[in-house]
Amino acid sequence: MSARSDTALAAGDDFNRRLVRLDDGVGAILAAQAAEPEDPLLALYAATVHLYGQQAAANARAGELLAQVAGAPVDLSARDLMMLSALQSICRGRYHVARDRLEAVTVDYPGDLLAAKVCEFAYYLLGQQQSGPRFRAHMQRLAPHFGDDPDLLGMLAFAHELSDDFAEAEAVGLRAIAAESRNPWAEHGLSHALIRQGRAAEGRDRMRAFLPALKTCDPLIFCHDVWHLALLELDLGDVAAARTILFDDVWGDYPGTSAQQVDAISLAWRLEMAGE
Repeated sequence: MSARSDTALAAGDDFNRRLVRLDDGVGAILAAQAAEPEDPLLALYAATVHLYGQQAAANARAGELLAQVAGAPVDLSARDLMMLSALQSICRGRYHVARDRLEAVTVDYPGDLLAAKVCEFAYYLLGQQQSGPRFRAHMQRLAPHFGDDPDLLGMLAFAHELSDDFAEAEAVGLRAIAAESRNPWAEHGLSHALIRQGRAAEGRDRMRAFLPALKTCDPLIFCHDVWHLALLELDLGDVAAARTILFDDVWGDYPGTSAQQVDAISLAWRLEMAGE
């Protein structure tokens, strides 16, 4: 591939860091791609953001960007071609194919944390609970390459929880938070593990304490983690607190993606079952 500009390189690095951490500003890659529309990796990463939106218009835009990358007059690396193929499969709804191709990326490039994170998304699209054991095996394969990396550990903790290994999910989640305290995905995995063990009060207190930091993270994970806080409140019988979270936070200012709308709808349904 021809030499890329310093700004494109910096934007790509920033996107990688923010997506794997679920940090605020992931969407900045869209402006970077618009400023340098000929850069194929910026287009690849912008398409990834659109695919996470799970909306028809966003999916269509992702398809346009991926077609642009496929037709770019440059030589992409083998890794980038594999990522392109995987993202095209997500765009077409072929999630099993995307999963297999993303797993293949991390076989050839075991240090590729972005591919691992996008593969986690593919497991979610396929049904994260049934994908749990495969997700865990994937993260365990990568773990020796990452040591105490907080983002890999956050994914591994969630994979343990989905595989019903709550003790290991908690232990690994706490390791992730020890390595990086501002870790919304590790807190998410802990919330899963604690409520499923009947430790709702502990989970609620953890998530409440994390809220100031959570507000500085990506809106998508902010919405989902406060949704978990609402479930913990409901489990403890505080319907009013859960209702406040629904209107102030889960719906709040961020109703624009399918995932956020699903969180709002499912919380409203739970509130209704609780007598609202």
